[in-house]
Amino acid sequence: LSAGPTPLAKNLAEATRLWSGPGKRHYPTLHDPLAVETVFRPDLVTWKRGRVKVELGGDATYGYTTFTEDAKGPHQVAVTVKADEAIGLWLDRVLA
Repeated sequence: LSAGPTPLAKNLAEATRLWSGPGKRHYPTLHDPLAVETVFRPDLVTWKRGRVKVELGGDATYGYTTFTEDAKGPHQVAVTVKADEAIGLWLDRVLA
């Protein structure tokens, strides 16, 4: 990113550097860009159908989310990702 030709690429490179801290080699997880990419490239992930439930009653478990696989369930979740392709697509767009 830091070698990218666009202001966006340079800005993202600097934001990543600041986020990861001095001497660290942390990289951001691109959940939001991946969600957008799957709208027009659903083949980037493997999907499973089932039922997602979010705990809303427990004090210690409030917000705990579970997934139960069910071929007739109302939800689809991504369970694997073609990471190299997804990152490549993201970089293609950011560096365009």
